[in-house]
Amino acid sequence: MFWTNRVPNSGVHGEEDEGEAGVSWHVKNLALFDYFSVANALVDGASIDAMVSYRLRWAGDGTPLTADDGKNFHFEGRRTTATIAWSAHEAGFSFRSDPSPSTQHTNFAQVGEERNGVFYSADD
Repeated sequence: MFWTNRVPNSGVHGEEDEGEAGVSWHVKNLALFDYFSVANALVDGASIDAMVSYRLRWAGDGTPLTADDGKNFHFEGRRTTATIAWSAHEAGFSFRSDPSPSTQHTNFAQVGEERNGVFYSADD
């Protein structure tokens, strides 16, 4: 996998939103490295410790989607909208997004379940 970071189970909280159809995923104080640029990250160059927190929310409505290539990949879910509130901090710098949904625009979002590789079974 490329551009991934393991999120410890203790740092993730996913729940169905009460009163509204949808799902939220909340990650708090995820430790990572700030490499300052993509080129520097690709060569594992100089970096400093940083932390990020974010809360993603996918709406529960939307067009149902199913994708299956018949041998390696199966997805079942919905095309939907999503919002995110995001913050980061490191020595001498911090950033926080505007969490208001009115300032966010969704180009593409989907939520669902995926199986691939050894977890794929066309019979499921």
